Amino acid sequence: MLRRTEAQWMELIKNFKSSGLNLTAWCKENKINKSSISRHIQEYNKRVNLKQQEWGVVDVPKSVEKSQISLKLGPITLEIKNNFDKKTLSEILSVVMDLC
Repeated sequence: MLRRTEAQWMELIKNFKSSGLNLTAWCKENKINKSSISRHIQEYNKRVNLKQQEWGVVDVPKSVEKSQISLKLGPITLEIKNNFDKKTLSEILSVVMDLC
């Protein structure tokens, strides 16, 4: 059984992604086990997604007492108004972080 290194799998994945073929056709053409490369593609996609995540931007106005805070996390914007409930905010942020 042929064991490939991570670098070899990365090269195969790049080759597949640039081929324009669907995975089944590409695997057949390159004599690669579809389930093996699928596993490596999933791991690759996770790493790429982690690298693409960015920190959100927090706008804090000079007068917080009379204003609100906007918390932006990618496509999500949370408007936090005065007298917010800290427990509710904590629960919302926990859910948002799980989604990110």
